[in-house]
This record gives sequence, structure tokens and C-alpha cells, in this order.
Amino acid sequence: EPTYASSLLYLDMITKLFLCAVWLIKMNTPVVSGSGSTFYAKTGTCENMKTGEQRCALQTSDCEPTHIDGEKNVSGEKWYSSYRMVQRGIDPCTCESTKVGACFIGDADLDSSGADLNFRCAPHSESCMMSKGETYGLVNNIPLQNNVQCGCDGLGVIQDWNAKTTSAQAPKTVEKTALYGACYKDSMNNFCAFSPSDCENVDDGYSWLDPSSALDVLGYECTCADTHIGGCVGGFGGFNCAVSPDYCDWDTYYPPLRLKQTHGYSCRLCKPVENQIVKGDTIDALPFADNTGSRSTIIEGTIGGAVGVLTGVLLTLLSVFVYTNLKSKVDNRANTVTKELSAVTFIDEDGGRGK
Repeated sequence: EPTYASSLLYLDMITKLFLCAVWLIKMNTPVVSGSGSTFYAKTGTCENMKTGEQRCALQTSDCEPTHIDGEKNVSGEKWYSSYRMVQRGIDPCTCESTKVGACFIGDADLDSSGADLNFRCAPHSESCMMSKGETYGLVNNIPLQNNVQCGCDGLGVIQDWNAKTTSAQAPKTVEKTALYGACYKDSMNNFCAFSPSDCENVDDGYSWLDPSSALDVLGYECTCADTHIGGCVGGFGGFNCAVSPDYCDWDTYYPPLRLKQTHGYSCRLCKPVENQIVKGDTIDALPFADNTGSRSTIIEGTIGGAVGVLTGVLLTLLSVFVYTNLKSKVDNRANTVTKELSAVTFIDEDGGRGK
């Protein structure tokens, strides 16, 4: 039969599961910064599989592949979203500390010193005008004057990011702003966006405008402060701003417009710099949902999920405990019967005695 020690073991397991559920609820705190109903993104990292070295990144595709043509890549990196970084006790990155590529205009010698290069910082190739001869590359591999590099917010000295703690830093000076595209339907329905996927599955008629076209059509440039991004909602993470679905684990990714329509949240890629005027657009014009109610629903869902998981595990443990108890009793009874039978003296057909 179960002993006192085994009962204590089960009690210890239940206590740990309860603490795990409490931790899951605590982790519901959003990985965002902001005020009011507008939040600002925290970006992820690419971690070298061999050395553990980390660097800030916007999305999974920014990381070095772990394998190339079936062979292990010694420079391979693993992606960690901002939510995963917080779970590991690491401060997430920001747009100001995240490097990006660039669109090179005209013929560019990528082996040059960079002094005569004509380029603009861009997060991905879809921000380049390929039809006009632009090419996408990594300008950060080229030594530029004054140690500037292409960042998520623009060309400038990238803010330091410490994998263990992020200290307060002076505002970043941007020499040339990074530009983003837009989702456009008509003059009344449009918004600055990170990628073409933000225009899909929103409403019929939205199409992607590259940064240059966005300036021509909208009449202003889409900077990181103007650029809307989506978010991860539900699961154990609660709510987090997200550049792409790469940031979502158990939760659901909502593109920018759906995020505002459904949950009342508005996420932007970075905070505006001092005295910067952020242009209003379709998403800004939408009425904010009751964020308190939406937040309560998320928390209730998180608590319900944690309790559901805990209940399932407890039922499993209870089943194991009952099974073990019954098996122990059956085994003990079988042993008792065996001993009793071995002690019985019987008479065989020939009149002999035996056991």
C-alpha cells in the first residue's frame, strides 16, 4: 500500500504544479511598452548555436540558417522572440538596437568603403524597388564613416544592447531615416505597414506600396514611428506586439488592422522621437475597444488554460495513484493466497499427502 513517504511525494508534485500555474499567470504580463492604447514593439534575437552569442533581430529570416544544403552550418543561429527572451530572464531588444539591411540604388560595389554608396536602410527586400534596379543587401558588413550602421529606425550609431540588462541610453541620432511601406485601399483607407503580409486577409482591396510609392501616394514618408505592426493575443502570453507570426507560440497572430478591430490594441514599430508628428491613418481612426474588458478576457483565458492544464495533470496523477494503490492491493492479496495455498495439505488419488 502507498506509504507516508509516497503521499508526501505526491503532495510535493501537486505543490510544484500549483506554483507552475501561478508562474504561467504571472507571465501574462505583456512584452510591450507604451502608454494609453498605443504600444511599441520589443524585438527578438538570433543566438549562435555554437558560441551562444546574441544579436537583435526583427524576424526569424534574419537569423543564419542552422543547415545549408543539408549540411550543418557552423554559423547557424536560433531565433528567440521577445516573449521567449523574457522567459529566459533577458531584456528584449528594441527597434533602436536592431540592425537591418539596405536597398542599394543603382550599381553598388559592396566591397567598397561605403563612402560613395547610394542606399537607404530597409528591413527586407520587399521594401526595395526591384523593378527600378534596386538590390537588397547588408550594408552593415561595409565600414561606413562615423561608425554608423543601418538600424530598424534608420542610419546611425546602433544603441548598445546588453544580453543581461538594458540601461538607460541617450536618444539615438539618426542621419537617414529607415522607410517602410504601406497598405493602401483608397485615400480614406490606408496605413503604414511593415510588410506586404500585413495587407493580406484584412479587407478586399488593400495592396502593398513600397516606401517610395507610399511617399508618392500618401504624401508623407512611413517611418518606424508611423509603421503599424501586429500582435500575439491569447495563450499564456496574454498580449504582445509582434512584427510577424514568428513572435507567437500558443497564441494567435493578428495583423495590424485586425488587432485594432478585434482587440482594441494599436502597435507601432518604434516610439516617435522628440517633436516628431505621427500621421493619423485608418487604424488610428478606428474606435478603441474596451481594453480593460479585452485584457480581462485574456487574463481569464490564461487562468482558465492554466487551471485546465493543472486539472488534467492532477487527474492523471490521481489515476496513477489509484492504479498503483489497487495494483498494490491485488499483488498483496495474490501473495497472501499463494502463501495460504502453499500451506494447505491435500491428499492425492493414491492416498499420498502433498502440498
